[in-house]
Amino acid sequence: MKFDVRTKIYLTVLIAVICIGFTTGAKFDYLHFFLKFIPFVLLILSKKWKVLLVTGIIFVTSVLIDRYFLAISSGTIHYILFALGAVLNLFTSATVMAVYTVMTTTPSEFIAGLKKMHCPAAITIPFAVLFRFFPTIAQEFRSINEAMKMREIRFGGKKVSKVLEYKIIPMMMCIMRIGEELSMSALVRGLENNNNRTSVIQPKFKVQDFIIFALSIFCLVLDILKNLGKIP
Repeated sequence: MKFDVRTKIYLTVLIAVICIGFTTGAKFDYLHFFLKFIPFVLLILSKKWKVLLVTGIIFVTSVLIDRYFLAISSGTIHYILFALGAVLNLFTSATVMAVYTVMTTTPSEFIAGLKKMHCPAAITIPFAVLFRFFPTIAQEFRSINEAMKMREIRFGGKKVSKVLEYKIIPMMMCIMRIGEELSMSALVRGLENNNNRTSVIQPKFKVQDFIIFALSIFCLVLDILKNLGKIP
């Protein structure tokens, strides 16, 4: 099931603001509970089983720390678990939603969505670069790893002392080069031009997008009313 890129952006921002931002707290239990499960449901619908497994384990770990391990721990271990649980509890769902958005959206779809939202070039160009940056970096990292594996230059290998020279430094050089090339590519494609540009991709809201919007807004209104004392 595919969702419009604007729905993904909306959910990413909403989950980040609610779970990480100023509205965190016990008064937003309904909203927290609903929003934290949305990214995992979307991963199931998109059949991203590997990402779902990893992020699900992290999420369950945060719940166990918060509900169980904090109650039976004490001293230094208690404070370490409290800090770890707080970080996982705040950032897991927002990070999973961002990962889902990146994995299920092409750069062209993302740019078309931003254009549809009438975002200025100051926002469109950086995001266009970032959307291509991380996949390119991952590809370069895999290529460097494959090249160094034949020379046994890896952690746990015979030449672990050369990892810095032959893996980390080339990776840093690739990062700088790729950033410059992607920035120039975005400018060459005319993304800074404020005139209307044609696009093969035309973002459109579907039934599932309206359902997600309606459910999230309904849950948000309920919790705001509860926070104001209008409902028990």
